[in-house]
Amino acid sequence: MSELDCFLEVIEEELSSEAKLLWRKARSRYGRYHELVAIVLEKTANQTHDSHAQFQADVIKAIVDFEVASNSSNSSWNFRNGGLTGLVDDFFLLEEFIVNNDHARLKDWCTSFGRWSLNAEQIAELDSIAEPDARLERTVELVRPILQPVWTFFVALCHVLQEGENELTAKDAYWLGLIDEVIGEDLYTIRDLMEYEDDPEDTSTQTLPSAT
Repeated sequence: MSELDCFLEVIEEELSSEAKLLWRKARSRYGRYHELVAIVLEKTANQTHDSHAQFQADVIKAIVDFEVASNSSNSSWNFRNGGLTGLVDDFFLLEEFIVNNDHARLKDWCTSFGRWSLNAEQIAELDSIAEPDARLERTVELVRPILQPVWTFFVALCHVLQEGENELTAKDAYWLGLIDEVIGEDLYTIRDLMEYEDDPEDTSTQTLPSAT
């Protein structure tokens, strides 16, 4: 399993039945992002575009191919009866992915929480960079591939939350990242995370009793 899949499984185990349905919808939407991105990148990789509108036109053509291929086994499917609606949804889904993929908040995540996702060698590399801007840039470079899938899933979750009514418990809201703490529950808070420090190494030496 990927790191993201492990993360999603751990969170899902903590959710109520209602929240699990919501979580799975978000996973489905997240999966849709990547199907669309793969085919659009394949279709537009070697093309030049004089304007953003021309790029969007090529994106739409790629989505048309994607929709036709996805529904090839359904003989009753066509663009008039639902297919055109799906094309529009896919277009806005892809635009949503592209816009949020370079969002400033993702970079904030990388600089605020990124060090906890790195190994000792990578942290040592960052600490060796004296110039602050260069260190920040390298931090984002190292952390972005790790946190970007989480960020993309978070965007998918936000949109699913806006679809209809969702009856969630307080603990559901906590595990979905909607609130910081639940009074009366022994759950980690943002303060716990920000104030965390590794335990100091035990440098004491044990003296064995001498033989008498």
